[in-house]
Amino acid sequence: MAEILIKKGKKYNIFDKINNVWNQLSIWTHADDVEFSDGKTASTKVGALNGITSDLSGESETVAASIKCVNQLNSSLTDLANYIGYEFGSLIPKLSGNSSSIITSGYNTNNNAYGYYAFDKDENTFYHSNTYGYDDHAYIGYDFGNKQQISKCKVVFINKDTISDNVTIKIQGSNDNSNWTDISTFSTGTLDVDATYKYTKEVSANYRYYRAYKVSSTAYSRFAIVELDFYK
Repeated sequence: MAEILIKKGKKYNIFDKINNVWNQLSIWTHADDVEFSDGKTASTKVGALNGITSDLSGESETVAASIKCVNQLNSSLTDLANYIGYEFGSLIPKLSGNSSSIITSGYNTNNNAYGYYAFDKDENTFYHSNTYGYDDHAYIGYDFGNKQQISKCKVVFINKDTISDNVTIKIQGSNDNSNWTDISTFSTGTLDVDATYKYTKEVSANYRYYRAYKVSSTAYSRFAIVELDFYK
């Protein structure tokens, strides 16, 4: 039987008895017996862990998160990042119903595509106009009540069953909701059906009213916007 030596918790067997050379054994009998290349034992590295969980409500400091749990957290963080991306610096509050602050040429009552859908911070809803046309001059906008300086505007389009395709719009400002000044222009080009497209531009304007105004489209289509936002 091979001679075994235990020294400082490590097990060795004789390799060269004449020269007293010993070979360290790797015997999985105890976490304290297993040593990694950095000299630390398995007990030191993972001994404090008390299992793995997918429970997001857990508060234990000794239980590791499962891959499922990590994926859920990543998804939540992505949703939060998207929300912060909308909210940080946004001048328009999240709307959950029609408001007197919304200015619009009208919305499609058949599909309940309300005006506030352009300001609800939700990319699963969208506003679209109540008219078809190549140049029907539909619009959706916001009344701040007083002059508001903006430095950036964002428009998110959607092509929902060819509701909105190849659309050119102007971002316009006004102080009386009657006389409008062009601030910037967005053109969508050809959009894939059901796809959303985000456009952001740096601008400099100071008006009470701001709107997205449809100039033209190459298709006889409605005017559809997922989100319209203005930033400081």
